[in-house]
Amino acid sequence: DVGLAHNMTDLLALRRLCRNPVLIIHTTLTGRAIYERSTVSPRRYRSLVEQVLAKTGTRVVFVSLLKMRTWDGLPGEVIRFAVPESEYHGYSGRRESILRVSNLQDRREVLLHHSLQQEALRGLPTTLLGHNPGLPGARAAGSWQELKGAYRDYRCFLVTNDQELEDGYNLSLLEAMTTGMPIVTTPHPSSPVRHGVEGLVGETAAELRGHCRRLLADRELAVRLGRAARATALERFPYVDFLARWQRKLDQVTAGDRSETLAAVSGGGVAFIRLDAAGAPAGVGARLAPPRPSLTGRESR
Repeated sequence: DVGLAHNMTDLLALRRLCRNPVLIIHTTLTGRAIYERSTVSPRRYRSLVEQVLAKTGTRVVFVSLLKMRTWDGLPGEVIRFAVPESEYHGYSGRRESILRVSNLQDRREVLLHHSLQQEALRGLPTTLLGHNPGLPGARAAGSWQELKGAYRDYRCFLVTNDQELEDGYNLSLLEAMTTGMPIVTTPHPSSPVRHGVEGLVGETAAELRGHCRRLLADRELAVRLGRAARATALERFPYVDFLARWQRKLDQVTAGDRSETLAAVSGGGVAFIRLDAAGAPAGVGARLAPPRPSLTGRESR
């Protein structure tokens, strides 16, 4: 059997349920320490993680090259995010409002520059979707369909990731781009957004605010930039490659045993997918416990 864990808490729960765990690392080592306000040094934490991986036989997948490099040689491979173009499409931008999608945004100030966003958006129509209990007006999307609808309807998408602690993209940004949304963002060496092509790039709150106001006033511009954003997302983050890389990883993990269970763990909730002798899905088991609140029941953004 194979288990996918998105953090160490999940991994420790998963080790009692499967023989072949895989840990997916979504954060930089330093970013994790800042976000969790950890009293353990990054170097010490990395050493502890490596010990757990060795004892449990866990394989590691990083979601980006940046994330892998910051973990200082921790063995693993990179499988970048990608989203299916068949599920994300149909941008209209008919709603004159700015969309953001993030969990616990105010707690990740150093990573996401929440205060910069707040200053840039003061007085402008905006919605923050995600689990953000400390932020008035923020709410989780009621369903995956609602989230996809937001990407289609809102005029533009705002993201301001830190240049050293985060990638210039995340899953929600790729979902927005693939849908055809134009992006307003800050400069970042790994951002797929170029100024005047897939969106508008600004460094200061005033610049970001000006870009948002420009797109709110010009739907034709938003559609043009969004069309380019979709093309770039499909070219640079092809979903077929994402699937192929994960298929190879699962084949490596399950070599010699093609009648296993894939267990995906998220915040204490476990969903089981039974595979037949050929490795094809043959049924889904029950969730043992509810997951932590998230955008649509998914763990990471």
